[in-house]
Amino acid sequence: MKNFKKLALLVIMVSVIFAMVGCDFLLEEVFRTYSVSGEALNVKAARDADALTKTGDSSVSLVGASVMLKTESGTTIASGSVGSTGLYGFDEVEAGKYILTGQKTGWVFVPVYVDISGDNQEMPPLMAYPNVDPNVFTVILAWEDISYDLDLKATVPPAPRTTVDYVTTAYSTVSLDRDITAPASEDYPLDVTDAGIPRVETITVTGAPTDVDGTGGSDDTDIRFFVENYGRYDTTTGTSYANSSITGLNAGLEIDHPSAWATVYAMKGNEHYGTWELPYNTYENLLQVLTMRFTSDTNFTVHTADPDIQSSIRSIGSDGVIGIGVDEIR
Repeated sequence: MKNFKKLALLVIMVSVIFAMVGCDFLLEEVFRTYSVSGEALNVKAARDADALTKTGDSSVSLVGASVMLKTESGTTIASGSVGSTGLYGFDEVEAGKYILTGQKTGWVFVPVYVDISGDNQEMPPLMAYPNVDPNVFTVILAWEDISYDLDLKATVPPAPRTTVDYVTTAYSTVSLDRDITAPASEDYPLDVTDAGIPRVETITVTGAPTDVDGTGGSDDTDIRFFVENYGRYDTTTGTSYANSSITGLNAGLEIDHPSAWATVYAMKGNEHYGTWELPYNTYENLLQVLTMRFTSDTNFTVHTADPDIQSSIRSIGSDGVIGIGVDEIR
């Protein structure tokens, strides 16, 4: 009987120890934290790696800017600063979805939605640009898969509409401030140093494309923004794809196409206007994301691609225009 009691006591002690260890493990998993890092980027800078954090004046830099991770409600859960090399980082961050932003006098910061789920995770760039006039409209395209060469494009009136890299009229200036090209390959004889540069392109609009307020102005007063895939170079296989999909497709094809994981951001002056997360697994090569429609020479509204279809991005293809529903447009 005594031996049985001793055995029972031993079993209870072992069970308690395992329970304590198990609780610690569960607590560790529930409250596990991560270290993450990324780089700061002036989205209106050229693609020169030495100028990513600066303006034309080298003394005006993002170095020293405050960097924050915030919840949707605006609570700051982690903070840091941009170092001398343009990098930033956070330690002991719990897994979850946050807003990455920053603060420094003279700069506008673009809020970026991030999902932290692993240690040493590479964060998206902290995107910013120097202060601008309140009526200046800035459109930014960012994507994750560096094998893609995506193009941010705008078309302006009058008909037939033309795609512009840079155009100045009596009423407006539309400029492609930042352009990225794919890594070098046999089919893409481009600068291989681009492989380490953030995949971000930017267009800036100042003023209406036509004389909206004048009697002789055109009724065609909108600027339309598109994302197009110029090509993709698979560094693993050494294969180039001239007409690969922006959004990816995994439908049992001979060759699966990954998504570029692209997002479009719109800023009016120093304020965040909206964020469009492009769909995935839909095999699209050209998407109309948003339209900037002027109501006067200085005032405008911004719609998704089709103002008659709420939360839509339009696919432009051989089969015509197809509305694609977007679950989340902020």
